[in-house]
Amino acid sequence: MYSNFDKFNKTINDLNNQIDLLLKIDDIDTDIIDHLTKHLILLMAGYVEKNIESIVKDCLKEKKIPEEFKNFILGSLPDSQNLNPDKLKKFLNKFDSNWEQQITQDQSSALGNIIRARNKIAHCKDIVVSKENYLKHFEQVKEMLDKVKQELFDKI
Repeated sequence: MYSNFDKFNKTINDLNNQIDLLLKIDDIDTDIIDHLTKHLILLMAGYVEKNIESIVKDCLKEKKIPEEFKNFILGSLPDSQNLNPDKLKKFLNKFDSNWEQQITQDQSSALGNIIRARNKIAHCKDIVVSKENYLKHFEQVKEMLDKVKQELFDKI
């Protein structure tokens, strides 16, 4: 059985594969590739933003913590829209000042690149995107999310 994030990740991988297939067509309109790549970045940003919220909620669901504390923690969640590295680090810092240091500079930059690209796309600003670069960013961000879940929130 797939979790929602497995399905989300599969959707991202499937779109990536479809773009690769289209790239093999000699006379493919490059605008199509550009639009699909931008859609891929939008999916990546959505994955990240929903996943951090899910990590915290799942952690709290499994723990015997008074409801007031759960509500406080959930109320402290950063706005999942535009979840930039600073917002995430500030949130983690509320639990333990060492937690934010678990996020590497590369992971932080990768998250920032995805969110900035998403914002430019959403606001119809000119942006040149490289699918390969954003796939690398996405892998780094997924590693970061795994670290946040396994090494930090699973400790609670």
